Amino acid sequence: MDELDEEQKTMKMKRDELKEKQMEEQKIAHFNRLKILTHWRKVMRLAKTEALKKEIKFFQQNHDREVDAKDAIIFMLDRYFFL
Repeated sequence: MDELDEEQKTMKMKRDELKEKQMEEQKIAHFNRLKILTHWRKVMRLAKTEALKKEIKFFQQNHDREVDAKDAIIFMLDRYFFL
């Protein structure tokens, strides 16, 4: 009977040790996952920023082209009516 009790105690201790190790591993995995996500967000933020800058440059060029065309029309109408 003593052997059985002793064996059960050692099994319980081993089980508890394994559970503690598992909990510690889960904490470390969670922390590392957060670190990876943080780094990935930085990379994605840089990529998105560059894409938005390119898009803004494109819209700016289109806007400038439209303003120049309208200025030319206004200048032409100004010359037409004052001649």
